[in-house]
Amino acid sequence: MFEKRWAAVPPQLFTANGASNGEIKVANSACHLFKVKQKVILSAATLSNLDNIEIKKILDDDTIIVGPCGSNIHSTINVSAYTVALGAAIFANEQMRSSVPFEEFTRAVYEEEPTVANRTILVDECGDKITDQNPLPVKIPNVNVTIGDLDVQIDGIYDVIDNPDPDNVGVIGHNRAASPGDPDQTNRITSVTYGASGIVHALDVSIHNSDGSGIDTVNPLPVVTVLGPGASLKSFYNEVTSVATSVITTVITYTVPAVSYAKLNTIDVSGTNIAQFQVEINTVVIDKKRTYFSGPFNEVFNFDSSISLIAGDIVRVRVLHTRPFVGDFNARLTVSEQI
Repeated sequence: MFEKRWAAVPPQLFTANGASNGEIKVANSACHLFKVKQKVILSAATLSNLDNIEIKKILDDDTIIVGPCGSNIHSTINVSAYTVALGAAIFANEQMRSSVPFEEFTRAVYEEEPTVANRTILVDECGDKITDQNPLPVKIPNVNVTIGDLDVQIDGIYDVIDNPDPDNVGVIGHNRAASPGDPDQTNRITSVTYGASGIVHALDVSIHNSDGSGIDTVNPLPVVTVLGPGASLKSFYNEVTSVATSVITTVITYTVPAVSYAKLNTIDVSGTNIAQFQVEINTVVIDKKRTYFSGPFNEVFNFDSSISLIAGDIVRVRVLHTRPFVGDFNARLTVSEQI
């Protein structure tokens, strides 16, 4: 727009067929490109241009109402022949701006009671007031802004009705250098979405140990389960007799009860032959001990509650000997159980 003239508007395609009441739909450009009382022209394939019409109303950024030039604001024209299929469009030539009498200008900017003042409030291009629901768009490219005390109200709790689009927050945390002269380290906290529906959200966290190595299958995260005051110490004993040579045999089996977890404390083993004893958890061998001629025929696996077990885990103690005659073997297993 110039000082005394409206700039020409290039053709804007219809997004819906024209209506009998003069309604025209365009793509998010009505308030920006057109003005009320502006003379416009309609075009479409196989149809003559429809001129001598003007804009009567702009209902929103998508909707324009047109009617005959010079008629009152409620007078419209049937434009239903101008359809999307025919490539209908609306455009305007450069023209003089419509005149507004001084008294009408004063009335247009006057805000009624209880305000009673000439209006100086902000509105957007469509004339809608700037509010929390219609905020002022702000874009500051490549600018560093220093802000003092800032109170930010963030609503990040999703609710399908009250808050279907919660706030998204990015946080950057800066740590001091490990030693003087080292560059500062920066931690970036991001979020990820899981599941086909995209409704499960979580922080994307990279965990490292004390020397900075990442936690993975080779370098797993050490976990210690602490039993509560209701934990009970339990002891289980079993023995097997006449165990043949070179036959691996189960001496004792313990299964963690449902809705419980446990700590494996100690396992005492003994036998009448020198042998190899092995402890398994869910068929995976976690430790072995052997007895020899030069020592006693008994051993102790002391786990000192360092082995955590969950409901359904199975602990087995198995024995294997290679002596030419059969042997007897026994084991005692102690655990702390927590319900």
